[in-house]
Amino acid sequence: MSPSTISSLRSLLDRYRAETHAFRPDEARDLGLHEYDGLLPEIGADARRHRLLFLQELLKALGKNPLGLDARLFHHALRSEVWRLRVERRDETDPLHALTQLDPSGYLRWDYAPWEERGERLVEHLRRIPGFLETVRGELEPRLPLPVLSTAIEAWKGMHAFLDRQLPQAVRAVHPSPPAGFSVAAAAAVAEVGRHWRFLQEECLPRARADFALGRPAFEGMLREGEGLPLEIEEVVAAGEKDLRRNRRSFEELCAQIAPKLPPRRVLETLAASAPAESDLLAKTRKTLELLRQFVRDHGLVSIPSSVDLQIETTPPWMRWAVAMLEVPGPFAPAGLSARYFLTPEEADWMPSRKQQWRIFLHPSYLQVITSHETIPGHYLHALHLRNTQNPTARLFSTTYHFWEGWAHYAEELLVEEGFGGPLFHLMQVKAALERDARLLCSVGLHVEGWDLSEATAFFVDRALVDEHTARREVERGTFDPQYLGYTLGKLLIRRLREDLREIQGGGFRKRDFHDRVLSAGAPPVSLLREEVFGLRGRPLL
Repeated sequence: MSPSTISSLRSLLDRYRAETHAFRPDEARDLGLHEYDGLLPEIGADARRHRLLFLQELLKALGKNPLGLDARLFHHALRSEVWRLRVERRDETDPLHALTQLDPSGYLRWDYAPWEERGERLVEHLRRIPGFLETVRGELEPRLPLPVLSTAIEAWKGMHAFLDRQLPQAVRAVHPSPPAGFSVAAAAAVAEVGRHWRFLQEECLPRARADFALGRPAFEGMLREGEGLPLEIEEVVAAGEKDLRRNRRSFEELCAQIAPKLPPRRVLETLAASAPAESDLLAKTRKTLELLRQFVRDHGLVSIPSSVDLQIETTPPWMRWAVAMLEVPGPFAPAGLSARYFLTPEEADWMPSRKQQWRIFLHPSYLQVITSHETIPGHYLHALHLRNTQNPTARLFSTTYHFWEGWAHYAEELLVEEGFGGPLFHLMQVKAALERDARLLCSVGLHVEGWDLSEATAFFVDRALVDEHTARREVERGTFDPQYLGYTLGKLLIRRLREDLREIQGGGFRKRDFHDRVLSAGAPPVSLLREEVFGLRGRPLL
């Protein structure tokens, strides 16, 4: 790339950053850029029209076939957003979308600036919520898809409870005196969020539509434009079916090895009794993290670019929708911020069936699988590489679903290949893989092949061997998150890339070198990774 071309690209990127972060300040905060604190996104038909014109102007300036990873990554990001604005239209069709956009908890979760500054921006943020939600209600379509609407109503109730009860407590925990104007701004925000979830429940729910499917053209667009993957749906399904059969065979063989007299489902039920007590949960997880870190180093699987600075804590009550979750500072965040890994114990008031399933998740070997996915060599290690990369474009565009989740799922399987943890770890990893395989196939089934919710639920229960409660939750998620096929799809894409390189390089192939190069690129579409980082062209993606 010539110096003039590089200069032109930098100029376009500078324009993009300035305009984009003002348009979506929540995304800027996620990246660790806090100049946009206190602001909420620009929404409405005029804002979208202006945004589309801006994106199209940048696409024209880049040209149809830009060269080099940075330019092609930028080009993909622009095309992906155009597709989202024109086809996904989340401001109009997704009542969950605004929830993440107005979440104010980041001002408390990250100690990136003095509290006086963060508190002032928090108050400004809260003051903007009533006007923002009034606009949101005007943008939502009259008839919304029932599955996402039902989930959204519960989520908005949760946000109302958080703003009403937990937010004031969290503010007082930081400083005994709340920032000026906090009480008034918080009360107005609480009232407006309450008004919003009642609007969804009382006005939107009675006229909700049962249909939620994207349909084939939009689903193909999600792969091609949204994720940068020129794949046919049929080849995605074939790859998912093949992986599911492989994992099902492994699961049954491992169950026969561990408990030969029990059917596979009973094997899992017996393992629930091995879940650690809540008082031991964090200590056992710290030991697991150290085991994983040492194993990755001893086996030379991938570089660990800095010391492990990861706090392990019990999940706050308002965030307890998953067994475990990771929060990492954005790639542009100030140095010195610690990542946090949260673990959720079972709740005393849960039904016995849900407690039983949760105890399987908390089995020591399943916790090792979850922790490897979320921390090392999964998401946390990926985030460390991302923060250390010298390429700001890679840090800016590090959001492709299939790469981010695919790497973490690939990382679990990598540990099995290298012999970590023995048969129980392998069993639990394959159990997790079966659920991800079912996500891929149900995503296509629900959005392209006309499956109904009961059909998809039965698929999870019969083919992935999950319990009924988990199956229903997975299917509900699939109705509004079709991209969750990316766990398995991304894993398969990375694995195919590795095998292609192993075939070409022969005895010169080194896993550590391969993994370091993969993670140094951020999280681009694997199609670009193959061509621009590894120079592979003309070979199938899957």
